[in-house]
Amino acid sequence: MNRILKSESNRDRLGLALLHLVLLVVLWTALGGQFAANENYDYLCCYEPSARNLIEGRGFVYNNGYFADMYPPGYPLVVSVALMGGKIVGLNAAHRILIAIFSLTTILLVYSAVRRLGSRQWALLAGALAGSYPFLLWIGKQPNSESPFIPVMAAAFYCFIRTLGSDRPAGWAIAAGLCTGLACMFRSIGIFSVLAFVGALILAGRQFSFARRIVLAAGMLAAHVAAITPWEVILFNNGGFALLGRNVGAGYLD
Repeated sequence: MNRILKSESNRDRLGLALLHLVLLVVLWTALGGQFAANENYDYLCCYEPSARNLIEGRGFVYNNGYFADMYPPGYPLVVSVALMGGKIVGLNAAHRILIAIFSLTTILLVYSAVRRLGSRQWALLAGALAGSYPFLLWIGKQPNSESPFIPVMAAAFYCFIRTLGSDRPAGWAIAAGLCTGLACMFRSIGIFSVLAFVGALILAGRQFSFARRIVLAAGMLAAHVAAITPWEVILFNNGGFALLGRNVGAGYLD
């Protein structure tokens, strides 16, 4: 432990983690029993039923027996982990543990990315702002798909920064593409995020030749497509083409 704390960066990360955990606990305490009253319609109608049916051996389906294809599959898998953990610590506690892990991961990735770009002071400021950001705290009040989506996008940003600063950027570019693809498994809105990273790489990566930037961008895009392809194949085999989900309204579940 002493060796770990001798590192300034590790002390910074520990301090940022403690700050965020304190703020989360304050929020949860202030909300009290409101946390238990989950008002997230998508969670109640789609995510939890499909997760519960999956872990109970009925397949990845909704309560009406339809294949669970309204939304991407990532968050129901997270909920299934919470449901299994809930058998030990209680469902609300399991969700809170996962929410804390996701938000702490976001903060530490923000700190690490900014630390690669600039001074320790700027990294600390960025981490503190992320850890106290009202939106990040507020979405932690109850389960929602943004909780895992945000850290995966933060991981994509970190990999992108490493791509720009590496002598061997190919692996980091592919990792960034895989992360943007994985983010789509939690929220469909991430589908075009890779284009922002590809454009930024071509414009900002001037330390690389133009040809190399194109190759890196192609690798990033290919990794993104590879990450989402298995789910798209499953969707196609269960009702035809759909881009990550068939969000066609509540009547679909009646």
